[in-house]
Formats: sequence, C-alpha cells, structure tokens
Amino acid sequence: MPDLADVKQKFVDVLKADSILVTLLGTDAAGQVPIYKEWPMGKLMWLPEVTVTDIVDHGEVSGLNDAFDGSKRYEWDNAQIQIDVWAKTAQSRDSMSSRVKKALLKALADFRAIGVALSAPEILTLNEAKRLIFRHSLRYRAFFVTEAPT
Repeated sequence: MPDLADVKQKFVDVLKADSILVTLLGTDAAGQVPIYKEWPMGKLMWLPEVTVTDIVDHGEVSGLNDAFDGSKRYEWDNAQIQIDVWAKTAQSRDSMSSRVKKALLKALADFRAIGVALSAPEILTLNEAKRLIFRHSLRYRAFFVTEAPT
C-alpha cells in the first residue's frame, strides 16, 4: 500500500526512465539528470530542470472498515502532485512539458499497479519575465488508499 513518499518517488522514477525527457534535460553540474523530488536545497537553480513536489495531501477515513472491531482501518488519500518544468526558452519548456505528460500517460498502468489513480493534469504557465525563466506547472491529483492511524 503506497504512501505519499512512494507516490512522489513513482513520479520521479517514471520521468527519469523516459529517455527522450532525459535527453531534453541533459545533466546538471553534478552530472545528474535534473529531475528532483522536492526543491533541491542548497543548490543553485539549474536550467532546464524538473521538480516534483506535493502541494496538498488530504486523507479522510470514509467507511473503509470503520467497524472499530480491532481490524485495520483504511483511508482515502487525495494528494496534489505538482511537476514544475523550468527552462530558458518557451520552446524548450513546451517540449519538456509535453514529454512529461506523455511519459506519465504511458505509465498510468504502472501507477494503477501500485494502487494509485491519477487525474488529468491542470497546467499553469508561470513565466518570470525579469529573469527569463519559463515555467509550466502540471498539477496531478493522485488518489490512493493507506492504512489509517489508530
């Protein structure tokens, strides 16, 4: 049964496994593919890069064995996972964003296999004109079941 950390790691694993996206991104100063889970603390921003963060995590116990009979109780978790694509040009941002969507669409069966359902992404364009950083935020809702704390 996955938890939020497993869900975010699955996003990172799927994106790092996509050879076309990896080619578009290249490597950062440390020689790593710049796909980061959470914001890379202590590092300067590397362009282009992709960050995977959770911006909302909400669990609710909703009648999944609520008999209070000592059995395990489960809850529905509803997380909003934000994938930010950062680039130096709008064209680069658009091609990477498109590739992220395709990679995640191809991996829907892999997400279902670990018990996670994904919604279609909500896409926000958040460019920063003063510093010429082009950014897309793709927000996916992830639904999964976890064991409820007692």
